[in-house]
Amino acid sequence: MVRRLRLPFALKTTDSGLEPASESESSVVALARTEPSIEEKMSYALARVPIPFWCVQISEHEAIILSAIRDEPTVFEFTNDKELGAIKRIVGSEMDSWKTIPNAADRILPLLGSIEKEVKYLKGLINPAVFLSVGNHFVQQEGQTGDEVLNEIIDSHVALDASEEFQQILDSRRTRLQSLREIQQLAEKTLESETKKLNNLIKKEQERTEERTRNLRDIVDMEISMLKEKQSDQLQQLEQEETMDLRALIADFARSTNELETFFSQKILETIRDRRSKIARSKEDVESATSHFEELSNYLEENVPKYEETISNLHTEEKEVLAREKEIRESYEEKRRKLEEEINMQIRNHQHRIVEFELERDQTENELLEAKSRLNQASEKLKEKIEGRVQQLKEELQSLEKFALKSVNIPGLAPLTKLNVEVFVHNQDDQLEVMTPCIIPKEGIAFGLECEHADHHLSTFLTEMITERIESSMSFANEINQACISENMFMVEMMNQDIEEGTDQLHHSGLLESHKKSAFTKRFSLRAGRCPYCGAEIADSVRFCGECGKPLQ
Repeated sequence: MVRRLRLPFALKTTDSGLEPASESESSVVALARTEPSIEEKMSYALARVPIPFWCVQISEHEAIILSAIRDEPTVFEFTNDKELGAIKRIVGSEMDSWKTIPNAADRILPLLGSIEKEVKYLKGLINPAVFLSVGNHFVQQEGQTGDEVLNEIIDSHVALDASEEFQQILDSRRTRLQSLREIQQLAEKTLESETKKLNNLIKKEQERTEERTRNLRDIVDMEISMLKEKQSDQLQQLEQEETMDLRALIADFARSTNELETFFSQKILETIRDRRSKIARSKEDVESATSHFEELSNYLEENVPKYEETISNLHTEEKEVLAREKEIRESYEEKRRKLEEEINMQIRNHQHRIVEFELERDQTENELLEAKSRLNQASEKLKEKIEGRVQQLKEELQSLEKFALKSVNIPGLAPLTKLNVEVFVHNQDDQLEVMTPCIIPKEGIAFGLECEHADHHLSTFLTEMITERIESSMSFANEINQACISENMFMVEMMNQDIEEGTDQLHHSGLLESHKKSAFTKRFSLRAGRCPYCGAEIADSVRFCGECGKPLQ
């Protein structure tokens, strides 16, 4: 069952907003827009022509709109991922560690660039945006009047097939986008998790090495302190040993002088004492006294020269003592030097332990930082590439979704609805003018009326579509010309009553002054070839009615 809705040619402004005008009111408005403000002799056709569209629901809340009179296809270009399965497998199984992510990313990146193009054609599909602002003004169409003025290239069966194809394409594009988004979410979750793990590892490694460095420094400082203390003790011991050796040397040298003391005390001195004692005992015996002195003198002459030999020996020993002192001091200086070298070497060895550990620490830290850098670069490239592909699919989907109309935008839609947009075609001297739906000014109407479009985009769309169809299709041009004849309101029976009814309704709405009502009926009757007073047919260029005699101009 096809439901029919129509968009009236004219809309009225009320306190609550716009509301649709009746067909009678629309006819009067069309007449007001075509008739000049000053009556002129002219002949033209003015026909109400419904422009048909199909609105087919593709889901509970969405529908598409197709033109029933235009079958030019709307072209959609899509791209499909050829390696989506491989990408999903790599993301799911080969990105299990921060160590494997860079290599996995290198494999995924070229796969993301492996795409194929797909082109879809949907005949008659139009962008529903042109109906959004007027969607609430569609009304239920009663009967079949004026429903099929133009031949429909796209019928209900084609429209239903198109909606099914559109839904399949839409579902397919949404599924592809959702599949890639799932891969994106899994990849980002893995990247975030592994990046966090690596950052925690780096942090823990830094904390561990900092603690080990502190402990090692404390141990080394303590060991160096102990070595220096040991060095100090050993130096002190060497100093004591050196002092003792020097003292022993001096003691030996001192003992060497005992011979000199013995020489004088035990030999010379004893002999002098003995002779002095003998001289003293000589008393008055001078000869004895001098004899003893002579003995002493001879003894001294014989033994005193031996003193010089003893002194010479002592000088020789003195030189030996000085040489020995130099040897002792050099020996201990060498011992101190070796001790200092040994201690310093041990200190350097301990300090080198810190250097080696720091080198090892720096190497480990650099390796982790390099791994982090590789991970970050791989993550950024991968996320950027996936996001770029997601955006591309999203834009492709949006280019399709913009053709899906929210059903609430046109109240009263059925699964299959015929939408008739009322326009008037004005044909004067074979010059066609398409008048699209408009808004009746609050100030009211008069001849030479200029109206605001019900929607500028809709007006442009309808005008361009009809003009393009007339220029490109001879059969459509003939249909329009035929409509200007068959649907010409000046030739439609009982249309004068419709005009009268329309003027009454507009007057009741405050949009037409009372004294102007008769002017519209009179002008219509003149264009329709009837006397506006008695309804008798009149010939062209007649100034008075032949039946009632009243003036016609």
